[in-house]
Amino acid sequence: MFSLFDKLKQSLSKTKEAIAGKIAQVVTGRKIDQDLLDDLEEALIGADVGVAASTRLINSIKDAAKKQNLTEGDQVTGLLKSEIAAILERPNRGGGSDTQIKPVVWLITGVNGVGKTTTIGKLATLFASQGKKVMIAACDTF
Repeated sequence: MFSLFDKLKQSLSKTKEAIAGKIAQVVTGRKIDQDLLDDLEEALIGADVGVAASTRLINSIKDAAKKQNLTEGDQVTGLLKSEIAAILERPNRGGGSDTQIKPVVWLITGVNGVGKTTTIGKLATLFASQGKKVMIAACDTF
């Protein structure tokens, strides 16, 4: 039986392959120059990385390539992976929810009718009663 988790995993894999394929297409067989960096930035923005994050990644790659004397476009992929990991890493990954790092983001998912909205409301009330600021954002797939 094809579970919901398997479907999500498959969809994310397709997205990853599409992004990785586009990036490989941009960097393969090219020298690192401004045209390559512009094309890479365009690919990242097109993959919904976001303008600010894409600009940050491109600037970091440009600096790292210069420091390491890299010239081949294929070498950019490793730099890009490292920079993305650096953006996504939290400074303190001790397990559990570290509420000292702001903002704290919770992603709640599930099928219809399992109590997500009720649980979110209860969590929001709990955190607000603790003096925390709470924002709830819906991310419906429809």
